[in-house]
Amino acid sequence: MVVSGAGALFAWGDGRLGQFDTGDAEDRPAPVLMRTALGGSPVLMVVCGGSRSLAVTRAGAVWTFSASHLAACGAAAASRNLRPTRVPPQDFANRRIVSANTTSQDSAAVDDDGHLYMRDRVICRDDYEACGGATCPGGLGHADLGNKTTPTEIAQEVM
Repeated sequence: MVVSGAGALFAWGDGRLGQFDTGDAEDRPAPVLMRTALGGSPVLMVVCGGSRSLAVTRAGAVWTFSASHLAACGAAAASRNLRPTRVPPQDFANRRIVSANTTSQDSAAVDDDGHLYMRDRVICRDDYEACGGATCPGGLGHADLGNKTTPTEIAQEVM
């Protein structure tokens, strides 16, 4: 995925998870203009990681593309969206997001006041086989050890 200077979003490659906003799961060998309005705001930035991508609009909204993973040890679940989905603004305390990042395991966003929000699922390390390669609580920066299926603010004293 790439963003033009005007804020248009283009994508290409393996489309089996529906990440091209075309309503199908076909591969795209050449760049395709993502036609979704994303709330009517141009795109500020896009990041890709594993089977998902995040776009941050100039208005400060976060949109997800492709697979959405909600997993815990022994009970993994994944869903596929053929259209971008907005992360609810209340997940970020209704603040304007200015930056984001994602990997195959976690996602992060920073608002314009510098608050960091994390959504994570940490892979089992000690007993990976016992949980079928799923995930176990890990806590990636949170005060507790639970997985976070929605963005959760990291306390300032932790950073």
